[in-house]
Amino acid sequence: PQLHRDGEASAAGAEAEGEALDRAFQAAIAHEPTWRTLTLPVPAGPARESIDVRLSTGARGQPSLARTVHVQASTGRILSETGFADGSPGRRARSFLRFAHTGEYWGVVGQTVAGLVSLASVVLVWTGLALALRRLARALQRRRGSAHPAVAEPSPVAGASAPANPPRRRSRERALR
Repeated sequence: PQLHRDGEASAAGAEAEGEALDRAFQAAIAHEPTWRTLTLPVPAGPARESIDVRLSTGARGQPSLARTVHVQASTGRILSETGFADGSPGRRARSFLRFAHTGEYWGVVGQTVAGLVSLASVVLVWTGLALALRRLARALQRRRGSAHPAVAEPSPVAGASAPANPPRRRSRERALR
């Protein structure tokens, strides 16, 4: 829409912009009749010479099945078309990874796997925190207990046999880990 100085939109400008958007919409759906998703941007500024309409024939999250049709605003003629394969390798990788990391690229199965991985991550964080707190509590308990004098162990009597498996003692360095 065209704006006047006082900020009010011109009715003629808004109508012309609406007709241009309608022409772009009609040209895009005639070009790709099997579309599932269509994105038609509504301009906020002055009228443009061409309108970019994004069409997708796949489900959401499949950028390889989407393309952009550039339509001349005044006539509704298709000027050009760009798709996933026309992008740079970096753009294609970003588009793929954006939907692959949430599982959307593979549909319901991919989203289910991504959800289970997220749940497993929560369980791993919970168990890690539980183990850390448990170790901290044991270390604090040992530190409080070390203030008491140590009890001497009885020495073996001469001629008595030593136990087959003497009890193992942990060194102080190992206990503090």
